[in-house]
Amino acid sequence: MKTGKLTKIIEENLPYSPDEKRMYIGASSIGSDCMRQVWYGYNDYPSEPYSPRTLRIFKTGKKLEGLVLDLLEDSGVTLTRIYWDLFDEELPYFRGHIDAMWLWNARRAPRAIIEVKTAKASMFNQFKNHGLRTWSPLYYAQVQAYMGMSGVHAAYVIVMNKDNCDLWDERVDFDPMYYEELKMRAVSIHSSTTPPPKVSNSPGWFLCKMCKYRKECHK
Repeated sequence: MKTGKLTKIIEENLPYSPDEKRMYIGASSIGSDCMRQVWYGYNDYPSEPYSPRTLRIFKTGKKLEGLVLDLLEDSGVTLTRIYWDLFDEELPYFRGHIDAMWLWNARRAPRAIIEVKTAKASMFNQFKNHGLRTWSPLYYAQVQAYMGMSGVHAAYVIVMNKDNCDLWDERVDFDPMYYEELKMRAVSIHSSTTPPPKVSNSPGWFLCKMCKYRKECHK
């Protein structure tokens, strides 16, 4: 017999956590296809609240990311999950926060950045078959920014398939020329007094439909 009672309780009572105000340009967004979106976030424009379903997706992803780090530690990998507040020394408004750092056992010195992602099966297979940069230029830019900010020039991106718990990882090496391009993006966003161009004039375009600044951008 269908009730939906518990589901309704969650839908109506799950605490809403508004976006943390970030008065900086984040490594996780610098590779976005839409610089206008990044500019809105940096300049603290109002955004649409997340739906209860989206909040659950975020919470699930964070739990699974922690699980992957647990699995690595249980397998003998020496990690630190201490909150690493990274920033570019020339651009202090360009910042990022890594998931974990792989350490050399004896010296406890940084060995490689570890970034954990989760994905449904179809996206997981794209990552495994085609590599990080093709699968997600956004994530590729994120880890390049982390490496540039930290001075640790190796990173591993490990992804969990949310459909069956398969895992796959890829080592990413630092590309200094690409990092300079990311810094130029950050400078452009920081110095601009007006929003960058839209990626589309249609609020129904696929990127715009998913954007939390859609109403602001297309009003």
